[in-house]
Formats: sequence, structure tokens, C-alpha cells
Amino acid sequence: MNHQKFYSSSLIEAVNQMKEKLGDDAVIISTKRIENDKLSVSSTLFEITAVESSNFREDENLINLSNKFSATSENYSPGLKQELLLEVEDKLKRTDIENEIIKEIKERLLTYIKFLNKDNIDEFIISIIASMLSFSNSASLSPQKRIFLFGKSNSGKTTVAQKIIYQILKNEKRKIIYKNITESNNRLRLEDEKKLFPANTIIEKMNLNEFIIHQKDNYTNNFEIIEFENDSLEKMSNSIAKKILINSSVFLVEKINSAIISSDYRERLKMKLNYHGIILTNLDEITTHGGILNIVRKTGKPIYYLSSGSGAETDLFDAEPELTAKLIYTGSIYG
Repeated sequence: MNHQKFYSSSLIEAVNQMKEKLGDDAVIISTKRIENDKLSVSSTLFEITAVESSNFREDENLINLSNKFSATSENYSPGLKQELLLEVEDKLKRTDIENEIIKEIKERLLTYIKFLNKDNIDEFIISIIASMLSFSNSASLSPQKRIFLFGKSNSGKTTVAQKIIYQILKNEKRKIIYKNITESNNRLRLEDEKKLFPANTIIEKMNLNEFIIHQKDNYTNNFEIIEFENDSLEKMSNSIAKKILINSSVFLVEKINSAIISSDYRERLKMKLNYHGIILTNLDEITTHGGILNIVRKTGKPIYYLSSGSGAETDLFDAEPELTAKLIYTGSIYG
């Protein structure tokens, strides 16, 4: 029986991948958590093994195949007690979930009951709920597309964010979460940055350094936008925006001033492997901060690099040739 595996840092994202490849009726036969500490980067991946529903003739096939895969998994041991199942059902009933859905979740859990325990029951519930979602409206259900901008002061982060936001909003009605992590969380600077966003938007201030940006209901295409003086920035931002516009309605654009990088924040950066694009506005920074270099090594997502004009990229490519395929050079930010 042909089966396929899907991997993601999010269990629901992995299920989303499965549905896109195998269809809404695909059957999950195994889920597994993978802890990875290679290259000093601690991260978690979820593995889903699934088959097309047409491959199953009866429930016994599913159980037999689940037995086969669970036999090699240390994460899922047999022995879920009936009391635990009742406890789960009771918790679900205290939520807004409809009784019919709770009943279906319980029935699916019973199929896997010999493989479940208290440590993995939540993951199975998430997986089951995700597999029940209808993906007919994929744009509204798809996960956030994230972009991470990293670089020194005055290196072009805000300008790039502005252009990407412009490209996202001008296509159709969407929502953007914009976060700015600065050296001192300077309120005045954030107020200045608000002026860079298109005039025809609604900006909700979440806290000192985070905005949610919407288009107005009477949205038009008339934006007040400061155009780039540098062609490479223009082309790069347009390219990123076009790539991430597909099947997504919510975007997170996060930027950080590299001058404030500390050891604890570096650890947080190591986990940012699910971003669509990481924009490095100064290549010197990834050689200085090992956490960033590890991100470039490990992630399969595009890395967009804006040169500082220092020539450091030549040394890096000589020393780390495997990065070349993932690090996309887009030209000097200084013209």
C-alpha cells in the first residue's frame, strides 16, 4: 500500500500539506514528533504518514497499517485507559465544539486507543480536528505567511517592510501583523513608521511595538507610497510579495534591529524556521551571530540578502558553499 510522509514544525501545517497532496479524504495512519538538536539548533518537527482514502477497503486495514508504523515509534506506547478517554470527552464538552464533532473525535481516538497515552493524546486530537476541516476555502484556512527582517539601524528594514506591505495590500483584502523590535521600543519611532504605511488602511495598535493592518472596507488602489530609489530593493520586495500572496490571507512581517541581539533572543531566533523569507540586511551579522547562520543552514525557505557593500559575502560563500543555494543575493542596499 502506497503511503506518503509529510513534515512541518506545526502539526496542523503538516495536515494541510497532506490534504493538498492527497485530498480532503486522506487517512492519517501515523503521527510522530521528531526532536532535532543537530547544528546546535533545537527544534521539533511533526511527521504525518498518510494514504489516500481509496486505498482502504475496511477499518481493519487502517489498524494493521497503524500497528506497522507504531511498532517503530518510541513516542506512542499502548495503554490509554478508558478514564482518560472520558476525561478528554468531558474537556471537549466544556468548549464550543459541537456534540457531533466530539462524538467523531472520540470514535477516531478509539481507533488508535492502544497507541495513545497522556503525553501524546493532545497531538492526536489536534491531528484529528485538523483532518476534519474542510479546505474548500484554502485562502482563509491556510497558515500565516511570515517574513523576518534582520539587520542594523538604517539598513533598509522599514523600507523593505513598507514595500512588501504595499504589494500585499494592493492585490486584495488582507490582514497584516507588523512587529518591530527596536533597541528601546521607542514610541516616537513607531509613530513615524506608521506614516510609511499606505494611507488607505486601518492600523490597530496592539501594543508598543506591534500593529495589525487592515484595508478599509471602501478600499481603492490609490496608495500613498514612497517609491524605492534602489532598483534591487524594488525588484526583491515585489518578488517576495508575489511569492507569498498565494493562498494566504494573514501575514506576519517582523523586523528586529540586530544591535539588540542577546543570548536569550538568539535562542528564540533559532526556532524561527517556519518563516517564508528571512531578509538579512547586512551579511556581516550572520557571521557574527551563530544562531542566524544556523537558521540559514537549516531552513528550506528562501533567504533574501541585501548587501551592505562590504564584500563579506565572498568570504562567506567560500567558507560555506552549501549556503549558496539558499542565500539569494539581491544587490547592495546602498546602490
